[in-house]
Amino acid sequence: GTDLKKGDVFETPMSAGFDSMNKVVTTSFGNSANPNMGILVLDYNQRKIFAEFTQDIDPNKIYSGTINVGTFVNRDYYKNYVNETTIKIPKVDGS
Repeated sequence: GTDLKKGDVFETPMSAGFDSMNKVVTTSFGNSANPNMGILVLDYNQRKIFAEFTQDIDPNKIYSGTINVGTFVNRDYYKNYVNETTIKIPKVDGS
């Protein structure tokens, strides 16, 4: 948390395997001591997850918490997913 300030944003790619009817889902995050530490945005249009801090983070503290966000698995993404692998195991004679 060193040098994390109000307004800083982490951007993380989102797997194409997830989808939602709501294309931009926003929820706040924090813990019992600091319930409004930031905002989490799942942007299905850009395929990115944004975590924006709404307050400065004290680098001398350890923060922990849980975020529960519902999302859906995109059925079409896995319908065409090839999960077959061919492995050639050599016999003792080398064939």
